[in-house]
Amino acid sequence: MSNNSAESLKTVIERSSVEELLGPEMEFAPWEAVIKGRITKDMVEELSRIKGEPDWMRRLRLRALEMFEKLPEPKWLPIKEEIDLESLVLYAKPSVERARSWDDVPKEIRRYYEALGMPELEAKVLAGLLGQFDSEVVYLHVKKYLEEKGAVVTTMDEAVKKYPDIVKQYFARIFPPGEHKFAALHVALWSGGTFVYVPPGVKLDMPIESFFLIGSSGEGQFEHSLIIADEGASVEWLEGCAAPVYKGFSFHDGMVEGYAARNAHLRINTIQNWSRNIINFNNKRAVAMENSTVEWVEGSSVVRLAIHTQALCLRARVLRQVS
Repeated sequence: MSNNSAESLKTVIERSSVEELLGPEMEFAPWEAVIKGRITKDMVEELSRIKGEPDWMRRLRLRALEMFEKLPEPKWLPIKEEIDLESLVLYAKPSVERARSWDDVPKEIRRYYEALGMPELEAKVLAGLLGQFDSEVVYLHVKKYLEEKGAVVTTMDEAVKKYPDIVKQYFARIFPPGEHKFAALHVALWSGGTFVYVPPGVKLDMPIESFFLIGSSGEGQFEHSLIIADEGASVEWLEGCAAPVYKGFSFHDGMVEGYAARNAHLRINTIQNWSRNIINFNNKRAVAMENSTVEWVEGSSVVRLAIHTQALCLRARVLRQVS
């Protein structure tokens, strides 16, 4: 791990008391669009319409919805009562424009990121930072260093439109929706997340970070992140998650897919400091090709329920895995 990354992780770990740092949840969430209720084809179609997605992604969502409807509740789910998804806001679009400067992020949202020290971390150690609040990315800043290297760092929603050939090759293929009921739900309702693509032979010596916040109880968050290190490339991605003190509960069903091509090096560090009233599904998987290295470090605070489905698929003869 680089010194910069170690400093970043140390800072996040030291700021581990979410209740103390972030305080109570928002009384009035700044939402422009909301989707809730019974999960149907019409709901999924409406979500895709709001996002202005290409038809291939709409069809992928609908196929995942069919799987969700057919798949049983997982036997490994350690709670007897059903999770009442219909009671949750399943898509919450903040009524703010995505910003490239912290000064342009509304203060009621910015205060959370400031409490966690994100602006300082970005200035000191990060090549790029993405901040998601509820269902959409509200902050994205990429330093010129990444542009000069030819690396792509953007939102997952934007990548679907700008880089469809790459996205189609990996999205929901490393972790297919048919794996279990909540993986299918994720693919049907995903929103936000991070897309990172590092071209062949490019080695990044500064990490990229994404930070995900759920601002109030009664929400579902379904971000999808896809991190790709092409042949001979090297990249480190930091993932942070947090939430304030909730009156009720919220539901997190995110997904991370990683891909390390031949001779590539992919490192992912995750620190999850969710509220204690989060039900948290972690759907995470990486593929490692010949002579590649995948390192994945995960840390999580106490939540109401946490399900971790994290795996590495080895697809070559000579591989190195560090966990």
